[in-house]
Amino acid sequence: MMAERHTYIGLILGVLISAAVALVIAMPILKFMGKEDASLESAKAKKDSMKRQAKGLSEPAEETQTALAFRVTKIAFACDAGMGSSAMGATVLKKKLLAAGITDIEVIHTPVSSIPKDVQVVVTHEELGERAAHSKELLYRENIKVGCEPDTQKNVIRKAGQMLAETGYVKPSYIDGMLEREKSFSTYMGNELALPHGVEAAKKDIKASGIAVMIFPEGTPWGNETVKIVIGIAGVGEEHLAILSVIADKMLAPEAAEKLVNADADTVYEMLSDK
Repeated sequence: MMAERHTYIGLILGVLISAAVALVIAMPILKFMGKEDASLESAKAKKDSMKRQAKGLSEPAEETQTALAFRVTKIAFACDAGMGSSAMGATVLKKKLLAAGITDIEVIHTPVSSIPKDVQVVVTHEELGERAAHSKELLYRENIKVGCEPDTQKNVIRKAGQMLAETGYVKPSYIDGMLEREKSFSTYMGNELALPHGVEAAKKDIKASGIAVMIFPEGTPWGNETVKIVIGIAGVGEEHLAILSVIADKMLAPEAAEKLVNADADTVYEMLSDK
């Protein structure tokens, strides 16, 4: 039986893909064998009951049994950045499941420090097991602020960094690293989007990968530009590259940015977290 993500007892480490598929295929066979065993037990119980009745003995009290059903519907391959070995592993397993006629199991790849809560089975390297067991979601609803009023660039960066700190993604000192990054080069990405994040030296202050979102319907100054979407980023190791890539894919289309600017917090969460 699998526990919830935060209480993994038997974290699946180094699971071979062929073994995973074989297990899923074997389930109907095991179920059939279980039914045969149940039938034999039923016949034996009936025979014993007839003997007791012939001797005038009463029936023993029935034992109460509780069956716990667990069905795997989502498997995650996790690696450091969620873009390399995990992507290849997920692709191979998807093909094998499809070839076996299994279409009701979702297989994803993800950074090890931001495994979604609804994942039931995690496949990762042995050395990443501890991080996988304590991973956080990339985005929490409390880290989404819509309808923000215009402010100075520095204040906006501080507010985004403070959200990351208050939800346990970074130490407060990471905020200084975000401000320092802006001195080196602007994190303005075009399309009224800015992605402030810390300098390399500030990575030591990151506890887990995560983002904080601020929406400015009227815009807010960002150097020589004006932005409406500010997404503060903290990425463990090389995960910030994967996060930047995901946000770019989602947000650089003009229609997506416009939708986000006019959205409520729940819609923003759905758009940026694939919920």
